[in-house]
Amino acid sequence: MAQLRPLLIVVSFLSCIALSAQEAVVRRDTQLPVELTNTIKSHSAKVGDKVKFRLNEAVLIGNNIVVPEGAKIFGVVEAVRDNSDDQPHSLVRIRIDRLEWKKGSARLNAVVLSVEPTPAQSIIMSHRRRRPPLPPPSFMLGIRIKAHVRRDAYVEFFSDKKDLTLHSGMTFVLRQIDPDHNPATMGRDSTIDVNPR
Repeated sequence: MAQLRPLLIVVSFLSCIALSAQEAVVRRDTQLPVELTNTIKSHSAKVGDKVKFRLNEAVLIGNNIVVPEGAKIFGVVEAVRDNSDDQPHSLVRIRIDRLEWKKGSARLNAVVLSVEPTPAQSIIMSHRRRRPPLPPPSFMLGIRIKAHVRRDAYVEFFSDKKDLTLHSGMTFVLRQIDPDHNPATMGRDSTIDVNPR
């Protein structure tokens, strides 16, 4: 029995390491308020370029795991069109697939659920109580967004003008998609038009 004790200690230590190294899972329909941290331009972006977001507030992703404010979210540019003769003239397609923070990481299959006002716009709107609502942010003029809710979700930003630009500082709410547990979206492409608030 005394000879098995060191072996049991090693096995329990290794199992603890394996459990801590397991990747967290983001619960379906989790909403992630984010800010774009790099600028993406249709005339200079290339397929494979990284897209980076920052989490604007702490979020419970499931299994009692809270991801802290400031966590990083990554995506990749999957398609680019600029100054095309076809409609739309410019397009950037993004797949959002990774969440990372100091103590862990998780895979994402997320789409843009909404475009949010910037902090400056929020302050202005709080002082305009009985006046007509503000128009969409000027950096979103002429840009439309389609979220493709599917097993391999992606988001398309497109415009009828050339030189589409997604500016650093734009704020969005992302939604985690898990079609493996949602039969209504399996096997077909469900597309959602996303409009700025």
